[in-house]
Amino acid sequence: MAAAARAVRFQVGNIEVSGYQLTSDQRLLFTHRQIGEVVGKSKGTAQKFCKSNENNLPETVRTVVPDKPRPIALSSWDAAVAFWQHQADAGNETATALVEAARSTPPETLQIEPVSDIEPVETPYPKDIEGAIAELPQTDDFPLDHELQQLDQGLGLIAKWLEEAGLDQRAIAW
Repeated sequence: MAAAARAVRFQVGNIEVSGYQLTSDQRLLFTHRQIGEVVGKSKGTAQKFCKSNENNLPETVRTVVPDKPRPIALSSWDAAVAFWQHQADAGNETATALVEAARSTPPETLQIEPVSDIEPVETPYPKDIEGAIAELPQTDDFPLDHELQQLDQGLGLIAKWLEEAGLDQRAIAW
């Protein structure tokens, strides 16, 4: 089972950073979006950097976070600082300030505040498969559009459950 993390925010120098903190060992972790956006870059830019440097960075941590319906992979503090350093080397002033502050402030000394106003994301599919199936019409006629939509939602729910249970997506036939 994946570890759990809570949403947090903290100041690094005068820059507010959002991330996650593992509840088990208090490590700070980040999505690629969080790593990139704090220095004005996209999720894709941070993701590309982390992917191309994955042999030199700590492994991602698969964890459950409050604003996602299933476990996600998060990058470490060291991976975030490496990306920020890369951006600082390219002339990004925010990244330069962030790296300087991060290098002089160990993560364990940061004043971390939990973010309590994040609500869990509602999944677009029902949680109760039996209820979803029971709502399907019982008829021998060709299904109507709304009936096909209900069936599609039920099949989508089954696929999501299989994915959450760890079944490889390629094994799930649509």
